Amino acid sequence: MKKTAKIVVALLVAMVMVLTMLAAVACNNTDDPCKDGHKLKAVQRKEATTEAAGYEAYWECENCHKLFSDSEGKNEIQKPVEIQKLDPAAGKYGVETAPISVAQALALADEECASPDDFTQKVVYATGKVFTQPAYNTKGYYEQFTFQDLTDTDRKIIVYTMSNDANAPAPDQNDTIVLKGYIKNHQGTIEFSSYKDADNNYTYVQLLKNTKGTSTITLNSDNGATVNGLNQSGTNGSEISFTVTPNQGRKIVSVKANDTVLTAANENSYKFTLHGNVTVKIETADENAKLAEKLQSVHLFNDASGDDNQYISTYTATNSNGLALTVYGFSTNNHSGSWGNARCGRKGNDQTGETAATISTKTAIEQQITKIVVKVDAMTKEVTFVNSFKLIVASNADFSTVVETVELTMKVGENEFQITNPGKGYYYKIVVDSNQTGANGCYQFSTIDFWGLAD
Repeated sequence: MKKTAKIVVALLVAMVMVLTMLAAVACNNTDDPCKDGHKLKAVQRKEATTEAAGYEAYWECENCHKLFSDSEGKNEIQKPVEIQKLDPAAGKYGVETAPISVAQALALADEECASPDDFTQKVVYATGKVFTQPAYNTKGYYEQFTFQDLTDTDRKIIVYTMSNDANAPAPDQNDTIVLKGYIKNHQGTIEFSSYKDADNNYTYVQLLKNTKGTSTITLNSDNGATVNGLNQSGTNGSEISFTVTPNQGRKIVSVKANDTVLTAANENSYKFTLHGNVTVKIETADENAKLAEKLQSVHLFNDASGDDNQYISTYTATNSNGLALTVYGFSTNNHSGSWGNARCGRKGNDQTGETAATISTKTAIEQQITKIVVKVDAMTKEVTFVNSFKLIVASNADFSTVVETVELTMKVGENEFQITNPGKGYYYKIVVDSNQTGANGCYQFSTIDFWGLAD
């Protein structure tokens, strides 16, 4: 009897093993419908209404029915990104107490601003985040900056001119704001813009509310000094204090918050007010080293003179020391209106087909130039539109004998071209080669500074 029981148990174990093996083989033979890739079908964005939420565009595999946020099937999602339903009190244009989002404002523009120079039918109230730092000018309003959706951070719109009649706190990068204004199709670019009525009266975009945001603080140091008390972030508008102590045998060359040079308040103590993301840059040198100085500076707008026109100009900009620059392919709007800078990126020379804008010295500079600093005030198009941004150093006026070429990625602020082989009697040319952008140039330049060793 016991022997029979053992045989039965052994048979059962063998059967289980066989079934397990068969199941494994069956699993291995199961065809994966997407083993060669997903067959994706686009599902269009659905706008929110006052009755129901909408959703962002997504892609669904027709075989496995997985969802993805991208057309290549790399980012799987569990469900589409929801667009909150509209507040019934706001309607599709929003109201001050219930503004629409930037994404909703762009959808409204698709509906009402399909053609160039189209405006929205009514004034729009929208809320979002300040993506690029606004610049306040002497004419009493804020120049171009980028306005970002609070949820869908890829959705952005340009704000062309903005006033602050409501006396809200001054806007900084990363602040959350509420705007009132019209949306316009400006030759293919959708923007919050000033509105001109039949009597040529302008109404600027208005800042109604501002909630101060948190910005990052990044330290960039050459390790020649010890920094204490510098936090990694702070609230916009707050004062940031820290100390910088040079290491033995080193001295402080400069301490900057972005492009602003900071002066020590007392015994290596520095401070600045936070206005958006900032990089604190600390440069040191050997305590016995001779330091470079700013030898020449030329303003491209106020110093400009010569034959120029509203769109593309070739003119000479000269400073008080007589240093003359030939400026080609930049627009100054006849030195009138709201412009306070020279802009490029509008188009090239229609006759020659050239696409690059240039700024070059008319005569040789006899001093040794170690770096050239180009101030870019604003960029209303992404830097990807710029094919190249470079400095050419040459030993002759026609730049046929090149000594050195330095290339940078353009950024808002000070762009420093470091020259590794400085020499006397050289010529210098800044070249901006970009794709055509909009009706006005989208890259705004103000000054060029020449640094070197004084004789």
